Parts: sequence; C-alpha cells; structure tokens
Amino acid sequence: IDYCRKNKVPLVVMGGAGGKTDPLQIRVTDMASSANDRLLAKLRKKLRQDFAFPTETEGDFGVWSVWSHERAVYPTPDGCVTHKAPGLAKNMDCSEGFGSASFVTGAFAFATSALVIREITK
Repeated sequence: IDYCRKNKVPLVVMGGAGGKTDPLQIRVTDMASSANDRLLAKLRKKLRQDFAFPTETEGDFGVWSVWSHERAVYPTPDGCVTHKAPGLAKNMDCSEGFGSASFVTGAFAFATSALVIREITK
C-alpha cells in the first residue's frame, strides 16, 4: 500500500465482510474515512505507525477502500447475536459461527469492480 501510494499506482483495498448482513451499507471512500471495520482499522493503524500515513486530523490516505458502515454481529453461545466483539481468545471464523454472506461479499466485489472500471475509463 505504501509503495503504491508513493509511486501513484492505483489501488483499492477491501474491508472485512464477516458478520455483515446489509449490502446497502457498503461505501467506497478514502481508506482514512472508513468506520466499523476492524480489518481496515488495524491496517490504518499500521500504516500510520510504520509508514507515516496521515493521522485522523491530517486528511486522506489517497487510497480507495470498499467497506461497510454496518456494525458486525457476533454469535453468542445461546445461538443469538450481539454487536459486542468476543474476547481475544475467540477465533473469528466460520467454525465459531462468524461467517460472511455471499450477497454481502458479492456486493463488495461489485462495488470494487465498479470503482476499477470508473477509474480506468476516466
């Protein structure tokens, strides 16, 4: 990401779709503007710490991102769901009930494809 940004190589980064169920909440913005996405939050933190990307008050990253504004839901032992993330010891994978819905991951891909086509045809 740092290389692409420094060398003006077009790039789009996708956030996490796990635990999301509403494809209508997908957004395409600069990565600095994403919210409710733990994957992109960790990536932003790493880019700021290790590659001097702008802080929250300093502006955009210059990197497109596709992400969902929706808060993820997590499975509970009784079969319900909650917005509260489990402890660090919990694996967040399909075997634990935390998965992704094909209509959401597909919508992420369609939004990304639309962005790429738009940028190519400018």
